[in-house]
Amino acid sequence: MSAANCDNAYSSAGYALSHTKKALKSDNFDHQKYYADRALEAFKKTQKLVESCGCAEALNSILDGVENLESAIDPEDWDAGRYFSKRAFANAQDALTAMDICSGNSVAINYAAEGDSNTSLEVTDEIALESQNLNEQQKRLAEEQEKLLQQQRALEQKIEKQRVLANEVRANRQIELEEQFRLKRIAEQSLNSFEKNIQELASIYGCDNAMEIVNNYLSRKDAELNNETLEETRNHYLQQTIAMQSKAMKALQKCASDAASK
Repeated sequence: MSAANCDNAYSSAGYALSHTKKALKSDNFDHQKYYADRALEAFKKTQKLVESCGCAEALNSILDGVENLESAIDPEDWDAGRYFSKRAFANAQDALTAMDICSGNSVAINYAAEGDSNTSLEVTDEIALESQNLNEQQKRLAEEQEKLLQQQRALEQKIEKQRVLANEVRANRQIELEEQFRLKRIAEQSLNSFEKNIQELASIYGCDNAMEIVNNYLSRKDAELNNETLEETRNHYLQQTIAMQSKAMKALQKCASDAASK
């Protein structure tokens, strides 16, 4: 590659460098995006010219510059635009240096030295700092995401425990309810038998008072047991038994007292 047939490529790369530097120096968001767009146009033009003049060594830096400037012209905010502009500035310098090496002249070095000889080092340092900050932000984000995942897993475990517990409670309640139904059936059969026995005894003794307690007991509906525990069901039938026996005893005692007074 000769300097003569790549002069246009040098010139275009110089424009890309200049516009990228203006984007970096802009303190206005719109100006920053404007110069980044101008720099992008220059980079794309440089790409075609470099491909024509055969300096493949510069092509990777130019392609990286195009990619960074595409991000810089439509950034999320001013900081993001500045970050990608810095990277594109470094890409332009690398491209110029590569073309200078290809041609054996000092054109790229002259472009890099324009205006501020310390810009290259400054931008390189700032890019490194931006990359470090970005890495730290990504690390913090990853830590926060992991923390959220741990909290989500803990919540899911808690929900699962509650679900298992609820299933156990329902299963235990069903077992208890079945036991209540069994107790109800046996207790009511026994109370009915007790009534019949009292009726027979009252008939034998001619004790009309004792007959009054017969057929007073009413069977309960199964649905009533849903609102009480097994212990409450057991206590209910125990009290019913005690009350029936107490009434029968008082009625028979009265019969005996009446018979003695005749």
